[in-house]
Amino acid sequence: MLSACEIQVARLISRGRYEKEIAVQLHIAVATVHAHSRNIREKWHASNKNQLTMTELQKIDILQWMYSELTLEQLKTLKQIAKDIARNEDKKSARPAADLPAAGKRD
Repeated sequence: MLSACEIQVARLISRGRYEKEIAVQLHIAVATVHAHSRNIREKWHASNKNQLTMTELQKIDILQWMYSELTLEQLKTLKQIAKDIARNEDKKSARPAADLPAAGKRD
């Protein structure tokens, strides 16, 4: 998942902006833009910035629109669901080996 800064950088990259232009527009160092660009490419498995296509930008826009349409109560509910899922995943990974079914056996 991209950070808010990475989303801003991704949008500008996908619109053909150069790193120096992005740095000036976002009031950050060129090295910071470069680092964000590298992180974006790694997260999206893109070998170069030309692969940061409009499809990815559209995905970002859709997600941001979805979140902007949610009420505060809905956002709180989603946050709680995410916490519950993470807690359940932690419990699963912390189960002792004795609690796990034996290989080849089904419950």
